[in-house]
Amino acid sequence: MNLRHAWIVFSTDLTNTLRDRRTWLAMVVIPLLLVPLMLVMMPTALESEQRRLAQARLHVAVVGAHHAPDLTAYLADSGEVALLELPEPEEALRDGAVTVVLHIGPDFDARVARGESGTLRLVYDGSRPASEVGRARLERLVAAYAQTQVAARLAQRGIDPALLVPVQTEVRDAAPPERAGAYFLASLLPIILAVWAALGGMYAAIDGVAGEKERGTLEPLLATAPSRASFVAGKYLVVVLTSVVAAAIALVGMYLAYLIKPEALAGGAGGLRLFLTGEGALVALATALLLAAFFAAVELALSAFARSFREAQSYLSPLTIVVVIPGLLTQFSDPHAVAPWMYAIPVVNSLLVFKEALLGAVDFGHVALMAVSSLAAAAVALRFTLWLFHQESVLFRT
Repeated sequence: MNLRHAWIVFSTDLTNTLRDRRTWLAMVVIPLLLVPLMLVMMPTALESEQRRLAQARLHVAVVGAHHAPDLTAYLADSGEVALLELPEPEEALRDGAVTVVLHIGPDFDARVARGESGTLRLVYDGSRPASEVGRARLERLVAAYAQTQVAARLAQRGIDPALLVPVQTEVRDAAPPERAGAYFLASLLPIILAVWAALGGMYAAIDGVAGEKERGTLEPLLATAPSRASFVAGKYLVVVLTSVVAAAIALVGMYLAYLIKPEALAGGAGGLRLFLTGEGALVALATALLLAAFFAAVELALSAFARSFREAQSYLSPLTIVVVIPGLLTQFSDPHAVAPWMYAIPVVNSLLVFKEALLGAVDFGHVALMAVSSLAAAAVALRFTLWLFHQESVLFRT
């Protein structure tokens, strides 16, 4: 490989890439807009819906209300429940007219009066969040009513209700609020970094090889002085650069989300602070570069194998799933509690090491294993790409 030729290929491809509007959209505009939108709008909408469900009045269809006048009066006086007596309560539940159906046993009051247990049956629609939340709220109200009956029974027998609570437990979280916020952020940042490290260089990889095929310019370029290795090296560096820039822009988008709504990144923990030391920052930077290097190699290999721009898009689009699945699997895991062999799995290892760096708990044994496996995976993908560049039956197929 000739370094001068590789630099010429790199500078030429980078110029062409920066002229492509799709590259700017994938590398800058989308992460800068989409990340704040995801981090601010989605949690806000979810919180608003949860608050609405928790405060809305429950419409409960009661079957056998006359069997438990005290219970129904207690529920009505709570102010949370509107009791309805309908001819077809189950049908009303399916239609969404009521939240929960409450069936009261025919001997409910008689059993309670004898000191026995009355029977209730709650029917809800698990496919509707409002019914699921309503069922939990109604269970809480029924449990509160049951406690009043227990207290009345004990009072009749001259027994102090406190005797039923032999142990009282006090719970205190030793972690400061900012530490909890850091854990939440360390669970979120690696996924965003990985997604945009994969997507940011996608169009550069597609246009650099599959696009050249479609335009008919790849064959003349390969007939020039630079070797195939120089072409691969130059194009590979362009994809790595755009991937790293996209990941950095995504982090800028996250910072914008923090400026707009800090609690969106604190996970409701009441504070937000990353325990990122200088050592951890270097590890995080190296991890981001290795992650981008791996994805750039994979994208370039797939683009070289594809016949056209559209086919390359079809091959590269599933990479998002390849990123998201391990991201979700490792999102809430403790990086020091996972099996050591997981640090040898590309993508998964980068997510775990990045989380360690953000929490200020870097294990250099994990870092070394991650670096070796990521470099090996990138080298294999690059080697495969170089092999494809020597297979004209694949490279120029139509």
